[in-house]
Amino acid sequence: MALVILAWALYTWTFASWPTLFVGHGVLADQKLITRGAYGFVRHPAYLAAFLVWLSLAVGFRSGMVLAVTALYVIPIYFLYIRSEENMLAEFFGDQYRDYRRTVPMMVPCMRWRKSPARRG
Repeated sequence: MALVILAWALYTWTFASWPTLFVGHGVLADQKLITRGAYGFVRHPAYLAAFLVWLSLAVGFRSGMVLAVTALYVIPIYFLYIRSEENMLAEFFGDQYRDYRRTVPMMVPCMRWRKSPARRG
């Protein structure tokens, strides 16, 4: 139950942070890059909430099958979608998005993947 509550709290925070959030893969002509609220916590809070929902289903029903579907299908498909979305956002917002991507973690709040100084360039 705690995972479900956490997921719904994250969904609520996500929509409060960006009230015009829409379903689909695109950027609106007048869209601004949202970097506050839930989007200052992780770059993809709605997807993180979805992962938590799937995990809560697996735990709540004690289902290895749901856990397997989550691990082998849901997570890989979401990450392919996220990769495509991040490329689209980098193309649309340019350096502003690339700077945001460097400072805000993708999905796990405490993990920031930074290139070592030798790999930057």
